[in-house]
Amino acid sequence: MSFYSTIAPYYDYIFPAHPSQIKFLKEIIGNGTKQVLDIACGNGSYAIAMAKSGYLVTALDNDAGMIESAKAKADLEEVSLALIHCPMENMKNYIQGKFDVAYCIGNSLVHLEDEEKIESFLKDLYKVLQEDGKAIIQIINYDRVLKHGQTKLPDIFHEEVGLKFFRSYEVDENEKYVDFKTKLHLKDKVEEHATKLIPLLKDNLVALCNKAGFKVNTCYGDFGKSDFNEDESYHCIVVLEKGAY
Repeated sequence: MSFYSTIAPYYDYIFPAHPSQIKFLKEIIGNGTKQVLDIACGNGSYAIAMAKSGYLVTALDNDAGMIESAKAKADLEEVSLALIHCPMENMKNYIQGKFDVAYCIGNSLVHLEDEEKIESFLKDLYKVLQEDGKAIIQIINYDRVLKHGQTKLPDIFHEEVGLKFFRSYEVDENEKYVDFKTKLHLKDKVEEHATKLIPLLKDNLVALCNKAGFKVNTCYGDFGKSDFNEDESYHCIVVLEKGAY
């Protein structure tokens, strides 16, 4: 079983949908009946929040357990949205139509194998958007991770469900990859996983977006729209617009 399938029943305790992130997404998407694409949707918390706001939402994820969890949540909350089990790098083979706005948050982009795969995904993302479409990409600020050795992430505790969640990064000697190491305590059971990620720097992310045809409209350091600071920001969030490809 994958790491994400393992944590699916506890996902909302570990990675809850924050009001600031929902507010940010809605401000970028704007008013009206917009076609919205949620890429690497996890258990669907943000997709459901967007659907409740009146958007027409398609959400995809590579993990079958997450999609099943998202379906159960959507049914429970009586929310209509399209859920697709597929790898983000192959999304063009699974989705139809064009979208007004797409977002890929939760540090999901850097799960792809290398920068070539990231560039290919961004080119596909460009193609699935309307001509005036926008995209939102959020990753961890890896400038800060590599420059200052910020490899420890905050621990998460939920006594009511007996959950403890520990996370850290281990950077390889060439700084080409980081191992995202996790230890999940569920009462008397312990699950440990390591996931290889690409420590994509902000300037490299911008360059790849430009190569895919996007204009990088803004770069934020958090969902409160603070300016990005490579030494201090926890997040790197880019807002993209379609340009001349």
